[in-house]
Amino acid sequence: MDSKGGFGTISGVVLAVVVLQMLASGLELLSWTSFARDLLFGGLLIAVMAIRVLWTKMPSLRAAKSIGPVELHVFG
Repeated sequence: MDSKGGFGTISGVVLAVVVLQMLASGLELLSWTSFARDLLFGGLLIAVMAIRVLWTKMPSLRAAKSIGPVELHVFG
């Protein structure tokens, strides 16, 4: 997607909308106020942008991406 700036894919936008709507519905069930929901969504937006900037600016983080799959060990 490129509307004279930005980047992304249609599937990424759809996934983000679905996740945010599920989160909003869950917070509604927990009786969070609209102010608290907006505050949480704003914090998430800032966190995602900060992670994106750090990911592109720090080569050590990009190198960690190519380590390979992580194994999950379940104890029980």
